[in-house]
Amino acid sequence: MYKIQEMKEGPIITCQICLVTFVSRNRLFRHLKGSHGYVGNHSEQSSTLEIGKARTAISEAIRAQYDNPHHNAYYRKQCKAGVMTIDEWEMAQLFFRRPLGISFRFNLYDQRNDSLRREFLRKLQKSDAQFDCSPYFDKTICQVAKRPLREWSESSQKLLSDAQDACALNRQELCSMIPPLLLDIQPNQTVIDLCAAPGSKTLQILDIMNSNNQKYSEENGKYENSASKNLLVANDSNRFRLLTVARRTRVFPERSCLVLSSSDGRFFPTLRKWGGYKLKFDRVLADVPCSGDGTLRKLSSKEWDQWNVKHHLNLHKLQLRLLIRALEIVKKGGRVVYSTCSLDPIENEAVVVSAIAR
Repeated sequence: MYKIQEMKEGPIITCQICLVTFVSRNRLFRHLKGSHGYVGNHSEQSSTLEIGKARTAISEAIRAQYDNPHHNAYYRKQCKAGVMTIDEWEMAQLFFRRPLGISFRFNLYDQRNDSLRREFLRKLQKSDAQFDCSPYFDKTICQVAKRPLREWSESSQKLLSDAQDACALNRQELCSMIPPLLLDIQPNQTVIDLCAAPGSKTLQILDIMNSNNQKYSEENGKYENSASKNLLVANDSNRFRLLTVARRTRVFPERSCLVLSSSDGRFFPTLRKWGGYKLKFDRVLADVPCSGDGTLRKLSSKEWDQWNVKHHLNLHKLQLRLLIRALEIVKKGGRVVYSTCSLDPIENEAVVVSAIAR
């Protein structure tokens, strides 16, 4: 239907039906719709898929031209230092230029929705979205789509939307699901998410807590709430972003105690129990602010060009202070999970080593 030719000034898209060339994806779509009737002559589902595939191909061609010499040179030096191999870095660059796949996590907080969850999973697997399970998660908990959302048919997109409205699942990136699992939350534990907004990891922690509080009663033949008591503190310095967390947690039943706090994580106040004793946490999640250069596949060409390691050096101090405070409020024998969405050792290994040295 179309052909993309790489030029110095940008990609040239050629319509394979009439051989007309375009330099804009919008002009190509208008041409396909108006001149060749892809929307009028074909079914609505077929036209949606064709246009979605065209958009994906054009997006990949445009992103293939993204380049930042400083970014490439910096990480090639990291390869020489042994952080990664050259082959791993070149493979990462290829993935940076591909569209981000859709992944979602099924909610486990209410076992009575198990049949609903399995029904949605059965329908999604039969759809044209082509789902696959991750090796890190059970297939009944997490699914990853092989095709971007724009290539889904409208019926598949509606099915995913209905599942979200029914609170059967949450859209969440695969890498974002890993830190809450590493916390290894057990019943009767206190947990704090030091930098909670926008709330995806907070929802996952709350889901784990609520599912841990349920036990199957053979006498009644259903799941019942156990006497387990958990405490989750969701903290973020941005009050408006914290409101987003509050809205997203409304779908959960009141089985675990959730406290929302808006304070600077570097100076998170010491909480005290009824008798005046300091409250320490069993689990602390420090998903700190970062440069986000591990999410380059979601950035625009302008944001890609603006990448600079100086920004990472400025963030290092903030990240170190947050991790130090996390270590101060955790119980002896507890667990702290430090995570970023950056590849830079300045924001990862260097922060952990500096915190331990103090």
